[in-house]
Amino acid sequence: MDKDKKIKSEVNKLRRKYSHLSDEKKAIAWKLIDEIAFMGETILQLKETVNREGAVITSVNGNGFETMQEHPAQKSYNTTIKNYQSCIKQLAELLPDAKTDAADKAGEALKAFIAAGKK
Repeated sequence: MDKDKKIKSEVNKLRRKYSHLSDEKKAIAWKLIDEIAFMGETILQLKETVNREGAVITSVNGNGFETMQEHPAQKSYNTTIKNYQSCIKQLAELLPDAKTDAADKAGEALKAFIAAGKK
């Protein structure tokens, strides 16, 4: 599967999981999901490059000396994975807190019980 199809598949999968959000949160989630899907595929490609070519490359400077430096794909991988993790965290924070949600439902049930007893 080519990169665009993989990205679209991931976007669709994530959007289904976040489709219950309010319109305001959904707008934010959709933007994050687009970036997360793109970065996820990019990370896989960078990882393949690093695995194939190594994390360090040897280059010759102007004086003819060989030096070792971090592979550009490794640098990009490191930067992208940090941004990916940040976006994942932001996306997860859009979900309602399970404990708060359960407490709200319990509070509503208690209010309904009390109100029913007053009649």
